[in-house]
Amino acid sequence: MPAPRDRPLPRDVTDLVGFRLFRLTNTLGAAAERQYIREHGLKLTEWRCLSIVARRGAVSAAEICTAIRIDKAWVSRTTARLLARGLIEAQDDPADARRTLYRASAEGRRVAQRVLDLALKRHAHLFAHVSPADREAFERVLDELQARADLL
Repeated sequence: MPAPRDRPLPRDVTDLVGFRLFRLTNTLGAAAERQYIREHGLKLTEWRCLSIVARRGAVSAAEICTAIRIDKAWVSRTTARLLARGLIEAQDDPADARRTLYRASAEGRRVAQRVLDLALKRHAHLFAHVSPADREAFERVLDELQARADLL
């Protein structure tokens, strides 16, 4: 028998968990992007891509797409901007001449670390008043929800 509900059924889309996570993500993303643009001239999309390239070494556009679950056209435009700024470098994949591999330049690695430090500070601020047990439970639930969503 299902457990009794301690919350009423959603009234509209704003009560659904997907929307609530979307709203939180947009709020956090907008705050992050303002700071990243102001301090490093990076849009949030550029930071996400640079982060993957800086942390994973030589990666293809397809690997970036998989890591951040975004389409190839977005990754193509973003890597072009990062290449133009000298934050990443491109080379042909020695195993497959049809693919390009991206690596962070020395400056790209420095910028990626600085932005990661900002992200970690914001992350700590977000969880500052959440108990370790609640944080662990929240992260576990997020993982469970993602696993279920992946099955849809």
